[in-house]
Amino acid sequence: MLDGKVAERVAAPTKGRPGTVFLGLLLLATTTASAGVATALPTVVAALGLDSTGSAWLMAVYATGFAVATLVFGRAIDVFGLRAAMVWGLVLIAVGSLLCLSAWSLPVLLVGRAVQGAGGGAVPVVASAALVARADARARRQGLGVFTALMTLSSATVPVLAGGLAQLAGWRSLFAVSALIALALMPAARAVPADPRAPGRLEATGVTGVVALVGGLMLGLRGAVDPRTSAPWVLPVACALVLAGAVLTHRRGRSLLPLGLLRDRRTAIVVAAGFVLFGAYFGLQLAIPLLLDADHHWSPTHIGLVLLPVGVGGALGSWAAGRGGVWGLPSVVLLASGGAGGVALGCAAAWASVPWVLVGAFAMVSAMIGAGNVVLVGALADAVPARVHGAVLGLYNIVFYLGGSVTAVVEGRLLGVSATVALGALALLPPVLAALAVVWPREAASECASEVSA
Repeated sequence: MLDGKVAERVAAPTKGRPGTVFLGLLLLATTTASAGVATALPTVVAALGLDSTGSAWLMAVYATGFAVATLVFGRAIDVFGLRAAMVWGLVLIAVGSLLCLSAWSLPVLLVGRAVQGAGGGAVPVVASAALVARADARARRQGLGVFTALMTLSSATVPVLAGGLAQLAGWRSLFAVSALIALALMPAARAVPADPRAPGRLEATGVTGVVALVGGLMLGLRGAVDPRTSAPWVLPVACALVLAGAVLTHRRGRSLLPLGLLRDRRTAIVVAAGFVLFGAYFGLQLAIPLLLDADHHWSPTHIGLVLLPVGVGGALGSWAAGRGGVWGLPSVVLLASGGAGGVALGCAAAWASVPWVLVGAFAMVSAMIGAGNVVLVGALADAVPARVHGAVLGLYNIVFYLGGSVTAVVEGRLLGVSATVALGALALLPPVLAALAVVWPREAASECASEVSA
């Protein structure tokens, strides 16, 4: 975990050092590559002649690269320090964006998206590590609230600009802007402390193992959800990759994936809840622009404007959780998210052709993830010793973003059946959060309650 003094230099706005707002500005490059591209997805689909499954993979490979990179960058911060991790992240975003900009085929575009996602994975790792390092629980929660609010607000405002840009200059212009933002932020990244946090090295074998394991799982999922269009070699290759990845990540008794941390019940619940939260959010981020285009033929700019309430919902959720009180309790947030999210997504499935119902459901899920991410990351910091904070954050992040990858692939297939079926499947996720709230350890709830009363 970060040394407290180093963390404060990153997370607090001091002279010559980046603060929480600076970390939020770094989200511009990743938001353009995720929410911005999602808004312009109908334009990309039309230009490349993709079906719903193909469009889903444009989002899924980005989230998969993002997920793997969060784990790798978590270890890279331990070994090389914050500055190196941030610079390499920005380099990968720029390279991936340029690949997408010049892509002449879908496979090249998918490779570019994966590289983009890998670069984007540095941003939440650096931010979370710096903010969680704050010793004071209230300061930590407030910092996470501000950062998550900036994340959700940028996810709302960037799509409006991205939609207009795609409409005026074509979808490739989005990747040009993402590359320019990453390149422009590199000089500012020099303000991030370069202090290495711990002795050791980043093992290439372990990184290769994680890439093989996750790649195999996603390839297997591709073959499972759409076997008719999958080549005969897909599932055997997927199994081989998973087996090789499992061996490489657990080499000599040491694993880059710290699954042993899941023996703590709070940690296991937080990780599972993260998978569900981002799965619901990312599924809607894929589905709603495609549905609004298919049913109403709206332009990317129109879609971006209509989705503005989504960012507002996320900002309000993170603001409420950042203030603490009852909304700072993980069990309360999980239970409320399960009930309200289930109702919202159920309504979206029932009235899938009504725009305001779809946007309202998306705004509710955005509020869920805004509040949930604040309290869940804070709960992780309380659940495990400081010496394994980096490891548990890496585990949380990879599972969190893999939730988006898996849901995007499944939703892409189900959208080919009907909107009601696709949204109905998403409506099954929030009740899982309510179930997790029920099994949340009572002693953890009591500790949080005493902290609030104090």
